[in-house]
Amino acid sequence: MSIVRMSGVTLVGPRQSVESVALRLLATGRFQPVPLDLLMTDRTTLSRVRPGRDNPYEEILGQLRSVWDTAGEPLPQPDFGKVTGLLPLDDARSGIRATAERLTLWEKRRQQLVEEMEELQAASLFVESLSDTGSVVGGALAATTFDVFFGRVTEDNFARLRESAPLLPVVLVPVLRRERRAWFFVFSPASMRDQVTHMLDSVYMTRYDLADLLVHTEEGRLETLRHRIENHKRAIGGLTRAAKEFLGRHRKELDLFYNRVYCMQRVYELCGRRGELGDMFVVSGWLPEDALPMLREYLKEKAPDVILLSEDGQAADRSGRTIPTLLRNLPFVRWFQDIVALYSLPSYRETDPSLLVALSFCFFFGFMFGDAGHGPMLIGAAALLKRRGMMKPTFAHILALSGVSSFVFGLLYGSVFGSENLLRPLWISPMKDANALIVAAMAVGIISLSVGILVNIRIRYKRREFGEMLFDGHGLAGLLLYWTMALPVWAILAGHPFPVSGTVVGGAIAALFLVVLFGNVLSDFLVRREARKKHRESPVVHTFSTLHHLLSFVSNTASFMRLAAFALNHAGLSMAVFMLADMVQHLPGGIIARLLILIAGHILIVSLEGLIVFIQTLRLEYYEFFGKFFSGGGRPFIPVTWSSPASGKTVGTKGVGRS
Repeated sequence: MSIVRMSGVTLVGPRQSVESVALRLLATGRFQPVPLDLLMTDRTTLSRVRPGRDNPYEEILGQLRSVWDTAGEPLPQPDFGKVTGLLPLDDARSGIRATAERLTLWEKRRQQLVEEMEELQAASLFVESLSDTGSVVGGALAATTFDVFFGRVTEDNFARLRESAPLLPVVLVPVLRRERRAWFFVFSPASMRDQVTHMLDSVYMTRYDLADLLVHTEEGRLETLRHRIENHKRAIGGLTRAAKEFLGRHRKELDLFYNRVYCMQRVYELCGRRGELGDMFVVSGWLPEDALPMLREYLKEKAPDVILLSEDGQAADRSGRTIPTLLRNLPFVRWFQDIVALYSLPSYRETDPSLLVALSFCFFFGFMFGDAGHGPMLIGAAALLKRRGMMKPTFAHILALSGVSSFVFGLLYGSVFGSENLLRPLWISPMKDANALIVAAMAVGIISLSVGILVNIRIRYKRREFGEMLFDGHGLAGLLLYWTMALPVWAILAGHPFPVSGTVVGGAIAALFLVVLFGNVLSDFLVRREARKKHRESPVVHTFSTLHHLLSFVSNTASFMRLAAFALNHAGLSMAVFMLADMVQHLPGGIIARLLILIAGHILIVSLEGLIVFIQTLRLEYYEFFGKFFSGGGRPFIPVTWSSPASGKTVGTKGVGRS
């Protein structure tokens, strides 16, 4: 488990070299550009730097995409391996003029026809509605006290509109639903015009002028409108076919041209925050430390006129700059990075808790949901949800691992679908050994909290905060205080005699409490260099903080009793399902009813109780465990990669804040 060491880099060189350097950085997929003022410390130089231009290839790429839009075909998949070199801006502009001139005219005509067809469709629906509800609509149009609106929205926005409509005196009259769009009338009092208009605008309603629509009722009948609509459809189809044929004839060169333009758009996305100083460019950003030697070697061979200035992460951290966080873990641990991220991404100075979370999460879940029958059901559910795209692969893997842990603990408990009579337990039976289960849960809590405090001690040591490391409530003194309080209680619950008398234990608790209470004084005396740097709390605040540490030890340990409680709850719910099934067995059709109750009952247990146990596991991680050492607040490392919102293919890192 590790947070990747970062380097702040600033590149300075001739303006004509910026594109080739940016292409190299793009190929790595590991460079995050930042505004120049975040890394450049020379304010005199920074004040003379002009910001770079906007991305000039963005507009060209949009025009080129219209070729495929007009043809009604998907965009080609850009391939970094096909990049043969840079594409100058003038060549890109001349290429798009030669390529898209004809298709641009076709697309404009197609859009015009589409708009006209929508107007005709609206008129057709309006005329049709008048024939069905002519008296109602006509009366509303003739009245001066009522407003009538006619238009369309998406189905989702129509559902929102229906929910908000009762707040105003309006009547919605649906006309047609087609292609995930809803056409409807709105009748409202004229006095509420402003409020109703605001409500319709909030759902992005496309409104049609009633006077224009009434013209169609005078010009012709419904059959005429429908005939004109069909003519527009044929014209739109003809333009689409022509564009498709053109794309088919020139596909090879168009695909290549699209790939080159896309490449340049990504290049300028990377160096978009550059600055220009005379004929020189300046680019600043963050780069993983292990990628720095490769960049230096490239610049030495290919761009010797480009200067690379670097600063290691520790120096940047001491200067107060926020360093992005990039996590690098094994696949098993990487899945649980999302669990950590739900709470917060670790800051650059912290310890990545992903490995500890991966191990403890599976253990806690299995402890509370141990069942050799329900565990495989969770594994099957994870596979099914992942295959159907109903769950992110990361969480599907977590669910599957939780199922494996549930199965293992089911063998330890001797529990199969809640029955503890089919298998001999390898450890204890929850319903028969409830006291032993509680003792085990408390032991897990003591170990987990101790690990959290030990991690905090390590963090304090790395930061050279020796006073907090030794005397803080979550430092060495706090850990000894916690052990002195918890271990005797655990020994009593377990039925083991504690080797030290109560008087000695009480004296040790009092002494350690005083050490934590007067930790600031001891730190000032023993670690004077650190004491002068640190801002100290007031005595009153520090006293209450110490008492909070003392009480949190008790509450956090007690919170781990839920491990035993949910393990017993799981067994109890399963027994209830079997009892209910037994009650209907002797009724007519009892065998089928028993089978249905067993299937439905166990599905309900796996889904609902599994969700509750998942939430309780998160609570133990976030509130009890993280509270001892983890602050979070990190910013993700977001490098510019080959992928963009329009492509979906990624070269480089596999996601935000991870490697």
